[in-house]
Amino acid sequence: MGPAGGPALQIIDANGSAVGSVYGGPTSGSGYALVPINSDRIAVQFNFGDLDVNGQIQGPELTLTSTGYLAYPLPGCGGTPYIMNSWVAGATKPSVVYNYGPQFVVYMPMFHPSAQLISIASVLYPGRPDGAHSSPSCLASSGQGYGYVADSGPMYMSWTYPFSVQ
Repeated sequence: MGPAGGPALQIIDANGSAVGSVYGGPTSGSGYALVPINSDRIAVQFNFGDLDVNGQIQGPELTLTSTGYLAYPLPGCGGTPYIMNSWVAGATKPSVVYNYGPQFVVYMPMFHPSAQLISIASVLYPGRPDGAHSSPSCLASSGQGYGYVADSGPMYMSWTYPFSVQ
């Protein structure tokens, strides 16, 4: 057994506050950070934030991107929200992260969840996939899927763009 490794790389916001620890190596220009929230940790995706209108990287600044989406049993994103497709290895709970302009919002279950089969009438999809500051939109949808009830959200995080790795 070799010596203990050094501290993990951290995602740091514009105010110098640690958001979370880098988890694994970034691929295709994005990666994940494990972020402590209350006594849990969630996976938050990050990628380059200084992009031109064609999506070309202009600088080293990073941003946090939306992760997952919410599904609702009623039209117009009404009723209880369910977290869909957001269980990442290393996280202790499923979660959804949205950015509404510069504000980051997190949804996650209050208790350790189990997936429930739901009938979906609408979904709240994230904004632009490149992490640019844009707001989610509610879209009509149909079908069924397994989701985790988001009974504790939303939580408004004080993370401030731009982000860096240190």
